[in-house]
Parts: sequence; structure tokens; C-alpha cells
Amino acid sequence: MSLLLEYSEQSHRRSKGNLRFRVDQDGAMYAQRNDEDLIDHHGWASDYPAAQQGRLDDPEASLATILDQHGFFEMAASYASGQRRDGSLQVLAWHGPRAHTVRVDRDKVPAFEQLVGHLIRELGIAALLQGPSGT
Repeated sequence: MSLLLEYSEQSHRRSKGNLRFRVDQDGAMYAQRNDEDLIDHHGWASDYPAAQQGRLDDPEASLATILDQHGFFEMAASYASGQRRDGSLQVLAWHGPRAHTVRVDRDKVPAFEQLVGHLIRELGIAALLQGPSGT
């Protein structure tokens, strides 16, 4: 099925704890977090699980509403801080109507952080990661 929304956060210092999740157009949800550091500290320790870990009803409308409420479509495509040497690269990509991607690299963007927190809570990402196929 086609990808509708994807989020990833990758640390610039270590790969343990890196998080990503996605929602497909049919509502299938997948999440993956690195439980170990990789040698090159980049990328992912494993693929998304083969079996979906959750399902979201009416994903396009549900997610578009959340994105609209948090001003996602008005956010700049990229935020970066040249002042910080650590931090992470976060990318949130929407592939539905009004496709838009926001990249936050080593920067603090409160509206973006609030949006991501809302998505993580609303989609139950922590529970997906604790499930039998999410570890």
C-alpha cells in the first residue's frame, strides 16, 4: 500500500534510540526504534516489521486534521541550526493531498515538536513499539 505519512528522528551522535513510524493509505501503521548502536551510527538496525502493528481508521482525514491543527502545511520545508554540533535530524513527510515535508536538523521548533508529540500520542506509537513485532 502507498505511504501516507512518515516520521523519522536520527541522532547525529548515536543510532540507539533512533525512531521512525509510518502510516499507509489503508491505515496500516508501523513503528521501529533502534535498540542498539550501529557501527556507523547511521540508519536503522532493522526494517519495519513485516506485519502491520496497528490500524488507523480514515487515515487521510484523521491525519490531515491533526496536521492542519498544528500548522504543518504552513511550516517551512527546512529548519537548521548551525550553532549546535549535537542533536538530531527529524523529518515528517506527508504524501497525501497538499504533500509537504518538514526537516528539522539540530534545531528546536516548538510547533513541530508539539505536532510530533501529538502524533506519537494519537497513533499510540509507544504501544506499537512494545508489541510483539515492535521490539
